[in-house]
Amino acid sequence: MNRRINKILLDVLHEKEESLVNYAKLFKVSEQTIRNDIKEINFQLESSEKNEALYFEDGYLKIPKEVDLKELFQTYASFQHYHLTLDERRTILALLLITSHDYVTTYYLSEYLLVSRNTLVSDIEALKKWFKKMIYPCFLILGKATRWREMKFIFVRQ
Repeated sequence: MNRRINKILLDVLHEKEESLVNYAKLFKVSEQTIRNDIKEINFQLESSEKNEALYFEDGYLKIPKEVDLKELFQTYASFQHYHLTLDERRTILALLLITSHDYVTTYYLSEYLLVSRNTLVSDIEALKKWFKKMIYPCFLILGKATRWREMKFIFVRQ
């Protein structure tokens, strides 16, 4: 599930009436992309043996009254399928590293953030630059660990 589908489902759950044009502007995508997201939601509904479907009427998202919104959200919307943005990943990564009291491996972090280890290493390099520029001096220990002097944690590559 991507951010657009997640937002559309949350709006449906909260009974907000948004237009196709507003969704397209919000996510900076074409209206066709939003229509494709709605098709994906409807495909999921059909595959779960429900005949209800989301649709646009007069440019606004509508849902049949027979649809149990909470059940729809629980069956379809799983946040495990939500993909974190670059900023979200780096924020969570920084918080994990700052608050850890022991060694933290790249394997653990990649499993926690649900990203590849290459993506994680790239994020860590960007965080090191940011910390160096903004907050704390950091240094490398034999290419194996990263440590921030004023903090009590060490990051170790596995």
